Amino acid sequence: IAFAAAFLTAEYFWINELELDRNYILFVFYLTLAHYNLHRIAALHLDNNLPFGERISAIQRNYYLQLLLAIISTLVAVFLFFYHAYYRCELLYAAFGLGILYSLPILGIRIRDFRLSKVPIVALTWVLITTIIPAQFRSNELTTGWLLSIEQFLFITALTIPFDIRDIQRDQNLGVKTVAGVFGVNKTKKISAYILLLCQGAVLL
Repeated sequence: IAFAAAFLTAEYFWINELELDRNYILFVFYLTLAHYNLHRIAALHLDNNLPFGERISAIQRNYYLQLLLAIISTLVAVFLFFYHAYYRCELLYAAFGLGILYSLPILGIRIRDFRLSKVPIVALTWVLITTIIPAQFRSNELTTGWLLSIEQFLFITALTIPFDIRDIQRDQNLGVKTVAGVFGVNKTKKISAYILLLCQGAVLL
């Protein structure tokens, strides 16, 4: 997942024929690696009252490896954040906030627990990190790369929806209303395919 985030960030520079910002791409890689490992560790503790499926059991078996990866990647991401003065970018704080609120409960609830919010939050966070923020760095204008931002949002949305299908039983046990839980597996597959077609249309534009 961290490599995917890094390559999607690099895509912004390739498409716009800009010199790669390797420092920011490296920051995105370690930031993503840190968040997804911390998210899995948090889920293991927050949802430990639910029956463990194979995926959660795998996380439990590799708990200390994931904890080590989370610590190392967090330290590297924090170092890059300050060393390259990314703390000056206000939008990064919005992305951080979405990531934290997605994984950790505030006042007893995570924003991913709101009806149908899980996929859009993931897609928006990825678009902020991989497209909108690099555009802001290059021109200080959020309108730069808006078409690519739409394409990325649709692409990440389409890719994230199938994970709702994978997690449907666990989300139902948690009372989380996802696309798969509301519309069913077959309709969810169609929704994902239609969004991919819209994404292709954005690419052609």
